[in-house]
Amino acid sequence: MYEVGWRSRSDIEWLPDAAAAGYLVFSNNKRMLLVQEERDAIEANNLGIVFLTNGEERVADVLRLLLNKWKWLEEIDRQPKPFVYFLSPKGRVTTSHRLKNGVRLSLK
Repeated sequence: MYEVGWRSRSDIEWLPDAAAAGYLVFSNNKRMLLVQEERDAIEANNLGIVFLTNGEERVADVLRLLLNKWKWLEEIDRQPKPFVYFLSPKGRVTTSHRLKNGVRLSLK
């Protein structure tokens, strides 16, 4: 995001660009699913997003996790979009995630 100048942009602004570039998005900002405008942008732009469920992982741990899941990541990137997956630090994959306040997140 730094290299393409997206870091200072709101999610609504960069999500369409990520989709146009064909990116598989990684984020720990699960709130995108709670903000209707951002959720609509994910769906309207047919994005695929993998949310890291903790968001406090060390960079080396995230890299190891993504490398261990590489084959799966290639497979989901070829499936129809939009979609969201949640990836735990231990490598568990789900299509929904429960926040600490009990709210369950998913795209559908």
